[in-house]
Amino acid sequence: MKQVENLDDHLVVHDTASLTVAGVLGLAAGAMTGSPELGLAAAGVISATGIGGMRIGPVRRGVNRAALTLAPARVKGDVKG
Repeated sequence: MKQVENLDDHLVVHDTASLTVAGVLGLAAGAMTGSPELGLAAAGVISATGIGGMRIGPVRRGVNRAALTLAPARVKGDVKG
């Protein structure tokens, strides 16, 4: 497992969650409206918003801390082994 050196590092967990949520909500939007184009557009907007949000410092730090809490990783300098 790659060690996390800094809480500000970008986490793949966030991108995976954003794309999953975007896909589910895009499918729901497409099913509710009957328009696959609208579902695809909704998925694109949701994924761009989620991934783009990682450029905002407080959002990135909060997401990284939550991800590390939910999926514990070895942090550089950690004596647990």
